Amino acid sequence: MTDVPVTGRCAWRGDFASGHSLAVVNDGLVAALERLGVEVARIPAESPPLRTDAIGVAAHWPPSWEAPTAGPFAIYQPWEFGEAPALWAERIRERVDEVWTASEYSRRSYLAAGVAPELVHVVPNGVDLDRFDPDGPARPLPARPETVFLFVGGTTYRKGIDLLLEAYGRAFTADDDVLLVLKGFGAGTYYRGQTAEAAIAAFRERKGSPALLALDEHLDYDEIPALYRAADCVVQPYRGEGFCLPALEALACGKPLVVTAGGPTDEFASDACAWRVPSERVPLLAGALTGEMRPAGEGFLLEPDLDALVDALRAAADPGARALRAAWARPHAERFSWDAAGARAAARLDALAGREPIRTIAPAVIPGARHVVLAVDADWGNPETWTPALAAYARAFGPDDDTTLVLPAADEATATASISSFLDRSAIDADALGDIVVADSSTLAAGALELTADAFVCAGPARPARARRVLEPEPDALRSLLS
Repeated sequence: MTDVPVTGRCAWRGDFASGHSLAVVNDGLVAALERLGVEVARIPAESPPLRTDAIGVAAHWPPSWEAPTAGPFAIYQPWEFGEAPALWAERIRERVDEVWTASEYSRRSYLAAGVAPELVHVVPNGVDLDRFDPDGPARPLPARPETVFLFVGGTTYRKGIDLLLEAYGRAFTADDDVLLVLKGFGAGTYYRGQTAEAAIAAFRERKGSPALLALDEHLDYDEIPALYRAADCVVQPYRGEGFCLPALEALACGKPLVVTAGGPTDEFASDACAWRVPSERVPLLAGALTGEMRPAGEGFLLEPDLDALVDALRAAADPGARALRAAWARPHAERFSWDAAGARAAARLDALAGREPIRTIAPAVIPGARHVVLAVDADWGNPETWTPALAAYARAFGPDDDTTLVLPAADEATATASISSFLDRSAIDADALGDIVVADSSTLAAGALELTADAFVCAGPARPARARRVLEPEPDALRSLLS
């Protein structure tokens, strides 16, 4: 750790002041927190941990599972590909006190990977409503056709650049008074090797293609609002996004959208301000994400309907139809100011304040436990919290199986008597039962048993937040642990 002093409540690790979307988000949220009176130390993404008990927030790519401080640890990370990675879910379980992510769509990715709902919170992206405003200068373009479409972002497969080029070429010809402006980002950094320069060049060479302008020069972040103002409609036909910040910035500038339906933009763009292109989930290609990025289960992208995208572009070329949606664009964006997003972050900081970091809690030691450990979060005053699990365990395993069922109790003698009584009433032969341990709960730190057990057996909707797996009290479900 480094001894850099931190006097505030929070140290925020990530990129700042670069104009890249990750830095824009960090700048916006940290500035909003400071306006609320929260002291925040900005630390570079590559910084070692600080020797402070302040809350640490990590918001950068690639993610790091090393906490920024000695205090509670929140990681701010979107996910765009269906279920979040299996390794991420395990690292969160063991090391992270909260996950913050930019949309409910992204939040569901973590829940699908097995992260407990109470650990994952939406802290949305926002927009600077003073900077991104309909009033102000527009960027000059080489020509001013009747309709200017604009795409902003990495010209990658995930962001749908191939779909946009195909749909634009089908919707219009060189005789139509339209222009598609592409402002790509990240070709030399985050999206190196993924961008579509060759496809863009091929589109221009195709006979009869409608006009296209690719802006290759660097634009400072302060120049981006003028680019939005130069457009009539912003098109973001993404396959995968955790939020899609350009779509929100465009709305703030009063511009209607053509955007993928079914993704995170549904949370801030409705049919009143956008043409939402229907999409379907398609599985990721085998091997598309490997190693630390391999999804816990179903990885997928959204595939926008190409014919519907063509229709949306043609509809957006109608000035009257555009005007109806443009009238609702700014009101949609105004709900997503950075101050509103900062208030959500501040609420999470309040919730984390004073919490013992999960990474400082040692897993429980269960003497004599066998290879596979199951646990029950037993409320001994409510038999329904533990008797279904014990009955399922009795049917699933015998004394020769390499399993242990752990039931924590403050009063071991009373718990043992309750178990014996239940076995007698249920005509379960104790000698034919698998290994069972009643653990003294007074010696277990909060979360310690969750970090040890391979699975918890739960009869109701409640589940321990740090459980690696949660199983229904069914014998087949329990036996699946041995496979």
